[in-house]
Amino acid sequence: MKSFTIVIVLALMLAVLGALGFGLWQMAHDGEDRRKKSNKMMQLRVYLQGAILALLALIAVFTAMGD
Repeated sequence: MKSFTIVIVLALMLAVLGALGFGLWQMAHDGEDRRKKSNKMMQLRVYLQGAILALLALIAVFTAMGD
């Protein structure tokens, strides 16, 4: 279970990094369509960061309960 949790956290972190990179890349180019895509990617990044924080909070709670 511990290795599965680590894999999930790492996958979410890579997804955040990907959303951030793609959003910044879109932001660097001109055009209304690219601006909208950049905004959507930055929103996705915030949601993914929230998911990581929620998962880490659950891990902390379950770890504390086990001790």
